[in-house]
Amino acid sequence: MVDDEVLKYREALKSPEVNVRRAAARALGEIGSGAKDAVPELIEALEDEDMDLIAVWALGRIGPAAIAAVPAMKRWLEKVNSSCRPRSYIRGQLPYLPEDKRGRFETKIPYVTDQDQASKHT
Repeated sequence: MVDDEVLKYREALKSPEVNVRRAAARALGEIGSGAKDAVPELIEALEDEDMDLIAVWALGRIGPAAIAAVPAMKRWLEKVNSSCRPRSYIRGQLPYLPEDKRGRFETKIPYVTDQDQASKHT
């Protein structure tokens, strides 16, 4: 059953309608690790400014099964670091990155410090 849902949402990520794509990414994130087959499509979504933040969230919710997305997420973070994207929202997505890579991402973003992260967890 989950495989059928994931397939349906993977197809929806190719829709020309941004709201359909966003809803599909959100649904995949809510499925979590069971949506690991959608990682390639979510990686592609990182290149779409209308989709990138929800794709980061979904990949983070998929968790360690999305480890293949780490290089693309790293490139995305470097790109948004030099843009005018809302930094507080981007910082809010960091806790959803795969646990074993979280520290490496945070060191690439000068406005996210260890103290910022420590204050989130207290």
